[in-house]
Amino acid sequence: MSDQNTTATLVRLSGEVTVSSATRLRAELLAAIASDGEIHVDLEHVEDLDVSAMQLFVAAAREAAAQGRTFQANVPAAVEFAVREVGFEDFPGAVQAGACPR
Repeated sequence: MSDQNTTATLVRLSGEVTVSSATRLRAELLAAIASDGEIHVDLEHVEDLDVSAMQLFVAAAREAAAQGRTFQANVPAAVEFAVREVGFEDFPGAVQAGACPR
């Protein structure tokens, strides 16, 4: 689910963020990139994450950076672990869990 305001777009995710939800995730991230301001991703309630989701997050973070915009992600420890398990060193724009606006 995406919440937009004048300064940031918040993308909240929960459950499994895997290949089965990649189409929906891609659409939400594209909508966030099309909006103005910062992009914040809340992963607090994510239970599982796979490489397809990570590829989408990396692409979104790169696009935000190319536009000179901030991409931040609220990444709890369980998601950090999953990120490393799928072969990534870290999550793009990771901030301490709970640091993104709600």
